[in-house]
Amino acid sequence: VWAYMARRVIMLIPLLLGLSLIMFTLIQLAPGDPVLAMMGEQAASNPEYVEQARKNLGLDDPLPVQYIRWVGNLVQGDFGTAYTFNRTPVLELIGDRFWSTVQLQGIALLLGLLIALPVGIISALRQYSAIDNIVTVGSFLGLALPNFWLALLLQLWIAVELGWLPVLSSGQARADYPEKLKYFILPVIVLTLPNIAYFARFMRSAMLEVINQEYMTVARAK
Repeated sequence: VWAYMARRVIMLIPLLLGLSLIMFTLIQLAPGDPVLAMMGEQAASNPEYVEQARKNLGLDDPLPVQYIRWVGNLVQGDFGTAYTFNRTPVLELIGDRFWSTVQLQGIALLLGLLIALPVGIISALRQYSAIDNIVTVGSFLGLALPNFWLALLLQLWIAVELGWLPVLSSGQARADYPEKLKYFILPVIVLTLPNIAYFARFMRSAMLEVINQEYMTVARAK
């Protein structure tokens, strides 16, 4: 077992290196200059300071050197600083939003299970009925619709046109829960719908497998 796990870990190394190289390349190809973003309007009047800042940040080093340094920092858990957030450490920014993300995912998972389990059971018990067909089509649509497209659609309709909910978060990661609740509704809906579709299909398949077992047929015959 340990040898198998060791082989799997070793096989992951080139994959992770390849992914890191792709990520680094995409970062380098992204438009904009981090130093100019950090300095803002002052950059135009201080070209010497811009060059010095690039040197201090290591942005004028050759790309292979920057890549090795970047990977080394990632391995040590140093994700760098966000230049557009007053040079705040990236890990600190992630930490500020981590609990909100956990809450969103937890609520979406719980709601998805609570809705999908009875829906899947009813769909299996009434196989080939109108309810079963609706659940089947709805499940396929829920799994096929991209989350980002659904989010944009709901933002446009519910938040912008109807004005029932805010479009974006307040940005206060540690705001009171009642205040955060109205910002949670749209994201929870977007995250819950695919969960309902997946778990309903899974529950329906599991129920049909049990219902069609031989011992169930014998029990119904008696």
